[in-house]
Amino acid sequence: MKKIDKKGFALAEAIVVSVFILGMFTYIAMNVLPLISKYDKALNYDNPQEVYAANILYDELNEYYRDKNTTDSNNYYAVPDLEILKNEQYFTTLLDYLNISLVTKVDGATCTMTARATREYCNYLNNRSELKEYTTTYLVQFKDYKFSHFTVE
Repeated sequence: MKKIDKKGFALAEAIVVSVFILGMFTYIAMNVLPLISKYDKALNYDNPQEVYAANILYDELNEYYRDKNTTDSNNYYAVPDLEILKNEQYFTTLLDYLNISLVTKVDGATCTMTARATREYCNYLNNRSELKEYTTTYLVQFKDYKFSHFTVE
């Protein structure tokens, strides 16, 4: 009997399998890497610790303005920006204790005029479905570039 030479077949099979495996790894990398980057970005958004700190700030502001009887035209308590808060010693101390570096109202100007990380969180907030048009949302940025928010209805 004559032996068949299979050296060419083994080379072709190795090339086909290598291309198939390379394609699978490329497909996985193209689909998994964006998920990992979204996770890394969202890791800095609305963590329980930051949400808790933002709610403490909101509660303290609410108490402060309730005591001062400062309301807007809709009888909602007016929440100022950080520049106004810096004039009050109590809020300066509170912001330092909570590690907050920025408190600002979320609107179109905030999303276009601020730093990139703040803009990205602002866009993230604007894309969330639970934010209603009749509420006012305030962005809270922490000194370690983590973010949270609170809403005033």
